[in-house]
Parts: sequence; structure tokens; C-alpha cells
Amino acid sequence: MRVNNIESSQSFGALRIDKTPQMAAKLKNLPMEVIKNIQDAGKILGREGDENATKFYHVRLKDDLTCSLEAENNAYFGVFRNGEHTGYKGLEKSDGKIQQSDRVVMITNGQGRTIVGVGKYESNDKTKSLFNVWNSFGAYKDVSDIKNLAKIAKILDEVAAEKHYKKVAKEVEINTEKSEVAKAVDDLLNTFSA
Repeated sequence: MRVNNIESSQSFGALRIDKTPQMAAKLKNLPMEVIKNIQDAGKILGREGDENATKFYHVRLKDDLTCSLEAENNAYFGVFRNGEHTGYKGLEKSDGKIQQSDRVVMITNGQGRTIVGVGKYESNDKTKSLFNVWNSFGAYKDVSDIKNLAKIAKILDEVAAEKHYKKVAKEVEINTEKSEVAKAVDDLLNTFSA
């Protein structure tokens, strides 16, 4: 990504950047180190159409130079065990009580240490979900956090993709079985009808 031609470029795969003259001007005023972090985030998330690009989760860089984690509304979000990472239910205060929540997932690394928390909240746009991501130092929302946010998006996307492909495989298996049963019934009726 070259800053001087940002106005003419599209979103960088799962990294979504609002393509406006204002955004281009703001990006041109950032230090090269931050631009490199944005580029690295784009590489982590992959380019749109690439096989290894994230499919369900993406990171958006907004005009105010904040970033956020977003997902397609059907993306899996919940408990998981995926290679070196594990996601478990976090805690949320509800009705004056602190309890486990389906809307909060804590992600651990291979040593079992919690590295981030992710909280899902509803958006006005019913086609996507929005998330808050934080670690012990604070929320990931500044442009300087974009690379870390991309890593979390990649972890969640791998889990969502695995769950999605398992669901699709199960549906194909069920449909194949139904088709085989229907064909066998048709054969029975054609062969042995009175």
C-alpha cells in the first residue's frame, strides 16, 4: 500500500478503509511506522479473493483513525479450541449479577494465559456484528492497535470458517442421504408397484 495513491485503491481484503479524500489526507499525516502497521494488518487479514483471506471477520479503519472489529452476522462467535488458542466464556454484569455470558469470549494463548477479551454487541446494521476488544492495558481501538486487532480477527475467522465448513459438510451429507433415499423409494415404486 502506498500512501500517495490511497485515493484510488479499494479496501485491502478484510482490512476495510473508507476511501475518502479526508482519509487519504489523514493517512498521509501518519508516521511511516503506523502506515507499516496498517500494511501488516492487511497482510495478516489477506487480500479480498485470496484463499487465506479472512471470510467472516474484518477490521475497519474509520475516518477518525479509530479501528474496530466487525463480522458478518452469521459468523460463529463463542467457545472454541483452535490450535494454540482457546476461547472461553467471559463474565458480564447483568441484572446486578456477574455471570458467564455468550456475548463475551476470552482468548488464551498456548500457555493458557488470557491475551484478550472480545465483547459482541448489536449494531443497527443487522447484516454485521460489532465487537469491543481489550487486553489488560485497555481497548484496541486506536490506529496503533490495528495490527493486534487484525491478529484477533484472524483467530476468530479461522474458528468461524471451521464451524461454517463443518455445518456445510453436514448439510451436504444430509441432503445426499435424502436424495439417496428418494431415489431408492422411486426405484422401489417403479420396480414393485402394483
